Amino acid sequence: MKTIDQNFLIEELIKQTQNHIAVAESLLELPEEALNYRSRPETWSILECIEHLNLYAEFYHPEFHALVEKNENKKGNGLFKPGYWGNKFAKSMLPGESRPMRSPRDKDPIYSKLYPKIINGFIAHQNQLIKLLERSKNIPLDKIKCPLSLSQFVKLRLGDVYRVVIFHNTRHLSQAKNIAENLELVAQQ
Repeated sequence: MKTIDQNFLIEELIKQTQNHIAVAESLLELPEEALNYRSRPETWSILECIEHLNLYAEFYHPEFHALVEKNENKKGNGLFKPGYWGNKFAKSMLPGESRPMRSPRDKDPIYSKLYPKIINGFIAHQNQLIKLLERSKNIPLDKIKCPLSLSQFVKLRLGDVYRVVIFHNTRHLSQAKNIAENLELVAQQ
C-alpha cells in the first residue's frame, strides 16, 4: 500500500465497520442453537467468533481512545503512509490471505458458554469504533504509535493498527457467515 489520502482510508474503514454491523445484525436472526453450533469439536461457533472479536475490542478500543484524546490537537498532512510491518500484518488479517493462526489463550473463547447478547456487545463496540475513526480524521495516523495486544513493547502506526483490527473483524465475520451458510446447507439436506 502506498501513501493514500487519510480521509479516504478512514471512510473505507468506516464503511467496512458499518458492513460488520450489518453482518452482526443478520446473525441476531439465527436461533441460539445455531449460534452455538460447532461443526467439529476443535472449531469455533458463530458466537465464539464474535466473542473473540469482543475480546480484542476490549483491548484495542481503550488504546485507540487514549491515543485519539492525547493527539486530537495535532494536525496531520492529510496523508497516510503505512509502515512496512504494519501493512504486512494488516494484510495477513484478511480472509484467505494466510493460513489459520492460533489465538492467544486469553483471546480464545472456545468452549465458553455464550449467549446471543454478545452480538449486541460487538455491535456496540463497532459503533464506538466508528466514532473513534471519525475523531481520527485530522490526526497524523502515521506518526502516532499504538501497542499491539501481542506485546506492549511492539508498536505500529495507529492507522495500521486500525486496519489490523478491522481486517481481523472481517476475517472472523467471514468465518461466522461461512458457519451460518453451512448450517443452512445442512438444514436443506
